[in-house]
Amino acid sequence: MLNLELNFFATETLIYNSLLTGYLDTVMLSSASRLGLRTLSRGFCAPATTTAAAGSTATVRNIENYADYESLKQTSHMMVGWFSTKWSTGAKMFEPEFQKLSESYPQATFYKVDMDVVPKAAYDMEVVDSPQIAILPLGWKPDGSRFDKTDLVSVRAELGRYDRVVPKAKEALDKIKLGDKEDEPKPWVFDPSTGTTLPAHQSY
Repeated sequence: MLNLELNFFATETLIYNSLLTGYLDTVMLSSASRLGLRTLSRGFCAPATTTAAAGSTATVRNIENYADYESLKQTSHMMVGWFSTKWSTGAKMFEPEFQKLSESYPQATFYKVDMDVVPKAAYDMEVVDSPQIAILPLGWKPDGSRFDKTDLVSVRAELGRYDRVVPKAKEALDKIKLGDKEDEPKPWVFDPSTGTTLPAHQSY
């Protein structure tokens, strides 16, 4: 009789332990699943936050048409353009460096042009390669004379050294001394002899 009671008690204990173990496994699995979902959710949300933060500090304007490009000539003290094409690996690799460069020169207007989208802007800045940086100071020089198209500085890779384009542009920017900004700059004028545009005072 005692053996039967002991066997019955052992069986009940075994069943209880099995049920308890199953319950704990279920709870732990559920908790792990919720934790995994929260982690996964944070993983998906993080890039969006980073992208938004990066976008909020962007200082390079994207030129999508020729009119936008022309308007920069009447609102900028110095234009610094990044000209590229979709097929240019060098442009894709070093565009972030151009973005970083823009943060060091707040007095200049930095912009980028896809030459396949706005080829006329590339032609106007005498761009022949991708990537190429065009620097054009505007307004008055410190000596009282005016900047014009002859002050255009173009920087492109030599012997395939695309890694030197942005550093060389920085060197050129550091050498440019700006005077006062023109109060009411006039629209640039088309020059039939070159097929490009010139500042109003240079076309007289």
